[in-house]
Amino acid sequence: MTSERLSVIAAAIQPLGFACTPGARQFEHPESDYYVEFPSGPLAFGQTVVRDEDACTVETPFGPLRVVTPTQCVMDRLAAYVHWRDNPSFDQAIMVARRQPIDWNALDAWARGDEVDPDIVGRLKRLAEAG
Repeated sequence: MTSERLSVIAAAIQPLGFACTPGARQFEHPESDYYVEFPSGPLAFGQTVVRDEDACTVETPFGPLRVVTPTQCVMDRLAAYVHWRDNPSFDQAIMVARRQPIDWNALDAWARGDEVDPDIVGRLKRLAEAG
């Protein structure tokens, strides 16, 4: 998450081989299946804002890097599913939950706070465990 201008971000990571996706704050690299995104702040999933002290930070030789946990990633995907009725976002939540440890209690608490139907979280958990 950053408030830096896209042109400044691009100038910093284009020498590493990343190219900006037109119309987005994300960058792709030809040797990677993943992209890097630089969303503007604050970090939030649905209506829930993540305080700086609650964010996961990885120390690198270049400084701290804030990353989302698998549980936060699932929150983000469920928020997209609920808000936009975006079925691929629900599928992505299932994929993450099948491959990474999820704090189901935290996910349930988040869903209640964001008024997400608890049946959606229950369905996600059943599908993740069945996979």
